[in-house]
Amino acid sequence: MSSPVFSFPPLIQRLLPRLEPWLPLLAFASGVASFVLVDRQDGLARWIVLAVLVALPLLLAIAWWGRYWVPPAGLWLERSAITMQIYSADKLPGERLDVISHDDLHQKGLYAYGAIRAPLGLRETIYHVWLRNGEVVDRIALPIEGGREEGYRSWTHKLAFPEDARGAWKVQMLTETGQMIGVLRFEVD
Repeated sequence: MSSPVFSFPPLIQRLLPRLEPWLPLLAFASGVASFVLVDRQDGLARWIVLAVLVALPLLLAIAWWGRYWVPPAGLWLERSAITMQIYSADKLPGERLDVISHDDLHQKGLYAYGAIRAPLGLRETIYHVWLRNGEVVDRIALPIEGGREEGYRSWTHKLAFPEDARGAWKVQMLTETGQMIGVLRFEVD
């Protein structure tokens, strides 16, 4: 598994999720504090400094939250399925399911399959996040490698389900930074 080109130091990685709700307030405070710098300028320079110091924190905040909406560079889903089996010879999914019975789910488990196309030489970890009625039930890491035209075939086989697993389920396929590659949805009745 390769490491990312850039990553924050561990202390900042632990702090960022706690700081995220406060980013707009921090950006606003930064903009207000910048008026001190503007007060020291005259004429047109004052307006330029003001525009830059107010716009920069706002643009950074927009970029921070916008990263979730930007598709991951070079990664896309070629094929996906929720299925009861994977054919081991050719690593392809069985019949695609939208609804599964509660009994079948507990007896056989379920596969979340995705063929993810990635550039040659790319090695990255993606995550299958299993959610039931909007609540995270499981998060499984999968290393992928690029270069295969039909997509790198990966799947998770989930066997451990809650006692009463009925409801709306989905499996989100995410990058390490939380960018969405794809979503699989199914119902358990």
